[in-house]
Amino acid sequence: YNDFLRDEPGIRGSLIRMTEGPRLTLTAGGSYIDGFDFLPFASIAITVDKPGVYALLSAGYAERAPSLYELHLRFQRAAVYSVTASNYADAGNGDLRKEKQLVGSAMLELGRIDNSLRLSVTGGRIKDGIDWQHNNVSDPVGGNYLLFTPDNGDVDFVDVSLQHKLTLTDLVRLRSGGAYHHLDYELTDNKPYSPDYQLFSGLELHVFWPQKIMHLFAYGEITYVSEYDGYDTESLGQELVANIKLSFRIKDFRFHYIQQNALMNLYEQRESIEHPGRYIHAGITWNFTD
Repeated sequence: YNDFLRDEPGIRGSLIRMTEGPRLTLTAGGSYIDGFDFLPFASIAITVDKPGVYALLSAGYAERAPSLYELHLRFQRAAVYSVTASNYADAGNGDLRKEKQLVGSAMLELGRIDNSLRLSVTGGRIKDGIDWQHNNVSDPVGGNYLLFTPDNGDVDFVDVSLQHKLTLTDLVRLRSGGAYHHLDYELTDNKPYSPDYQLFSGLELHVFWPQKIMHLFAYGEITYVSEYDGYDTESLGQELVANIKLSFRIKDFRFHYIQQNALMNLYEQRESIEHPGRYIHAGITWNFTD
């Protein structure tokens, strides 16, 4: 089932105002789908771009009909975690309602490209949001399995991110930041794989060796993801992961050596898939021109 097979007559219009001050963009329109009536959408964006300051304010509203896949996917079972039992199943839901999304965002960046501070906030509400839910089904004949079906439920969300870039000299570059996520689902108390926050920090050292016409790079980063749950496993995340990259570049040729999870932490990023420790790989990049 593909959505492009639908006949969706619609209309769309845009207005862009380019001035020396704030720039304004308006977009509005809609489409019609049989059984879900008219589906309108509209958005507005205001941009300020001048030396040392970039700001963006935007808001939008849209309605979306469920896809043919979400409505009519036939029931099917398969073995995912075992070769002997069909423990996974999915099916569509013909009673789905259209969803309504209202989203707003704001972004402010101060400074230059290599020395800047960026703050971004996005939030909104999805009324009757379409999301796949899972339920344990007990089948006395075929055994137990996990059934995934789409359903309607309200979703409220807020994302806040902060990123800092600092270039001391051509020798040292620092980038760090973090993000906070708030999710409130009507259909579930704890959405799988939804950490509350993430943090990262990376430092790059760069030295030019003029006698060899060679650029030397050393990069290290540390990442952290707060606690979150999977579908069956609790308390994932909460691991400090370090990555290292060493490389050199001569004109269009670059060699790199990478160590992921340099601290050799044993952890599960996704349930039932454990990182065994340090992962090392190397490679080259060579750009050719005619």
